[in-house]
Amino acid sequence: MEIRKTFSPALAFLPNVLRNKIYSVDWQKLQLQSCVSSHDEALTIKTHPLPHFEMSIDVENLCPRELQIYGINVEVWLGKPILQFYSYINESIQANEVRRGLRAYSFLNEYQVSLLNPPSKNGKAPQVTLTYTLSCRSFYGQFEKTIKSSWIAPQILPKR
Repeated sequence: MEIRKTFSPALAFLPNVLRNKIYSVDWQKLQLQSCVSSHDEALTIKTHPLPHFEMSIDVENLCPRELQIYGINVEVWLGKPILQFYSYINESIQANEVRRGLRAYSFLNEYQVSLLNPPSKNGKAPQVTLTYTLSCRSFYGQFEKTIKSSWIAPQILPKR
């Protein structure tokens, strides 16, 4: 076990300057693991009742303390950014916990729908590059971690 994790309970007695040197932002970013969920509907475009984009991510907290995720900034690229949005999330993840299925939503305009959902009957959704940034806070301070997933094809769900 890493020595930083061993001394974590005694941090309340250290001044903030020392705490920030021992538990730097780079170290905090290494303690947060995230990826797009592996199930079929992890990245979807739903067309009914209103067209919207939905993504699901998995997050693992390797810190010895609780971590709070309070937002996610998402960019979907198809050669250029075609969808950018910020979604508020209020999730507390305990030490060494894996949280599956955190969701972020955004409504789509007609132009975005035409790019992500081809009009032909047997057309498939294009593969996109997905970049998302998790905004987090913990006992050690605040930080943001950016994750880039490339060439993912969103699934288009038909009207139900």
